[in-house]
Amino acid sequence: MESKDYPEIDRLMKELHELHVKGRPDLYTELEHPYSREEFEKIVSDPEIIAILAEEKSVIIGLCIGTLRKKSGMVEMFSEKLLT
Repeated sequence: MESKDYPEIDRLMKELHELHVKGRPDLYTELEHPYSREEFEKIVSDPEIIAILAEEKSVIIGLCIGTLRKKSGMVEMFSEKLLT
């Protein structure tokens, strides 16, 4: 994902957000831009964030955004208890 992708990503995110607003108006309010340009630039430049785009005929049709996080000590402690 690159800075130049913002208009297409914005279009997709608006579409998704509108579904949320229609389905759960008690939780979601209408937004002009689900990600501001500034927020988008932070996502693009953050090495801890992985973004995968799906394209068809050079048009972005989907995306997945994930954040890398360090494993906490609590996860290890909990996992050990499950394994014993």
